[in-house]
Amino acid sequence: MGVAFAEVSPDFCFCVNTRGHRCAFLLPPVGFAIITLVVCMLAAWEWGQLSGFAARSQRVWLAVLCGLLLALMLFLLPEYHHNIRQPLVEMSLWASLGWWVVALLLVLFYPGSAAIWRNSKTLRLIFGLLTIVPFFWGMLALRAWHYDENHYSGAIWLLYVMILVWGADSGAYMFGKLFGKHKLAPKVSPGKTWQGFIGGLATAALISWGYGMWANLNVAPVILLICSVVAALASVLGDLTESMFKREAGIKDSGHLIPGHGGILDRIDSLTAAVPVFACLSFTGVQDALTEGFMLSILWNLAAFIIALGVLITVHEFGHFWVARRCGVRVERFSIGFGKALWRRTDRYGTEYVIALIPLGGYVKMLDERAEPVAPELRRHAFNNKNGGPARRDYCRRSGCELHFCYLCLLAGLYYRRPRRSSGRWRNNAQLDCCAGANYAWYGT
Repeated sequence: MGVAFAEVSPDFCFCVNTRGHRCAFLLPPVGFAIITLVVCMLAAWEWGQLSGFAARSQRVWLAVLCGLLLALMLFLLPEYHHNIRQPLVEMSLWASLGWWVVALLLVLFYPGSAAIWRNSKTLRLIFGLLTIVPFFWGMLALRAWHYDENHYSGAIWLLYVMILVWGADSGAYMFGKLFGKHKLAPKVSPGKTWQGFIGGLATAALISWGYGMWANLNVAPVILLICSVVAALASVLGDLTESMFKREAGIKDSGHLIPGHGGILDRIDSLTAAVPVFACLSFTGVQDALTEGFMLSILWNLAAFIIALGVLITVHEFGHFWVARRCGVRVERFSIGFGKALWRRTDRYGTEYVIALIPLGGYVKMLDERAEPVAPELRRHAFNNKNGGPARRDYCRRSGCELHFCYLCLLAGLYYRRPRRSSGRWRNNAQLDCCAGANYAWYGT
């Protein structure tokens, strides 16, 4: 986060910690990380249902594996609570921006976009990780930043993001009830309107002004306003994205952990997008974004992430395609991308190859994959053919993950073969340069 975000009025810090009571926001970084880890594990448990894992044992394993992954990432960052800008944290936050660009496209083109991930539990799990992991890092990054200098600074900003998101959500609900006429995304969430959307943004702007005055923050009002409005926009996308997955799964609430309010994901769906986005804006400094070079860098990183994700999904689907053909299962369509078809061709086996407008991965459609009626002469080539046995079906299902794993191992090998500087002095100088740049961006000195 920018250096200016570290300075908070001491009077406001006293108000937060009145009478010695300590809330979760004021816990030390390790204690706060444990609480956030538990919340993320519960969110992973609920995401398992959105991914199509109905069995409770499977969802427990998903929650445990997610918790182990996040805990392992913490152990890989021994200097997490010493204010050092960790590349892994920032990379995770920037990756979340790429994912939310993809999520925006999925929401805009729903229900057509669901053809990519509807039949793939693996893809839905990947989307869940891209949602939960950056949220985890965003929460920790906001809480721990400048902790050595001021124990309350990160808590103040974390509290602000939550007030901002939940306040904007309440404002959107109120404006939508009073003036709502035009639907925002009727196929995803019929209850949301454009009038409520505008009312939520107006509420976010009002909160940024009021909170800045009350907390006596040493931040330019225009910078706080930009960060707040962008975070509010991201919160709407987070809400719509979870609604899209719930609609596809055929459920109203993600869980029943909070009686009368649904599940954990229903409470933090907006925060999963707003927290990492706000953290990214804070780390880089909004004034940096006004320079042409930085904007080009942002666009390049987003484009690179989208291309990498598209290649990853295509490799995954190619694994299904190749094994299905080897097992004698008829593949009706192999599409690279989704949306309007730009090119199509049918081979002598009856497989239609498609290159679509939006190159974000692809999908494979096998004969009888959804238990559809099949002509008698084609039954032996059907995916659910009983004569093939469950082994063939399982092999077709997991082949994408196996090829996926091989591809990631190849990328990891290529990455670690690159020459890298190992001088500790160079790293320290780089960190000093980053801090100097942040000072200039936020203070102008």
